[in-house]
Amino acid sequence: LKQISTLMVDFNSIATAVAQVPNFTLTIQEGKRYKLKGMLKASTVAVATGVRLQLGLVTGGATSFGYIEAQTSHVAATTTNLKVGVIALDTVVANNPQILTPNVGAIGVPVVIEINVIVNCLANGKIGFWFGSEIANSQATLKAGSFIEIEEF
Repeated sequence: LKQISTLMVDFNSIATAVAQVPNFTLTIQEGKRYKLKGMLKASTVAVATGVRLQLGLVTGGATSFGYIEAQTSHVAATTTNLKVGVIALDTVVANNPQILTPNVGAIGVPVVIEINVIVNCLANGKIGFWFGSEIANSQATLKAGSFIEIEEF
């Protein structure tokens, strides 16, 4: 079984505290194992502003392992790759790992964020995504068309 969730409208933030992205969740069931993959696009209004992204449990319980990786510039000579391990999922947002990009390289040009995580579900629930700006009062956008999928195995 496979679920796919596509972000249908841009999600904007000017806050450094991440906020849950509405309608961008996946359902998990107790006792099941999942492969979670995501390909997300983000942009900002200033080259010196990056983005913050993390995933976590909206409800339920799970263990996990995998990573979130981000590319921070579309210019090959200056591309920076960032990777953060996802070794736990929690309903407390602050307990979940966060990827923070230091800049985007060009205004309005989307950067790519890739997610690959194995999830072992301990209690029925939902996995969600939280997004914010690296710099307060500088807009960051999680772009429509970003998608996540989860496949039971």
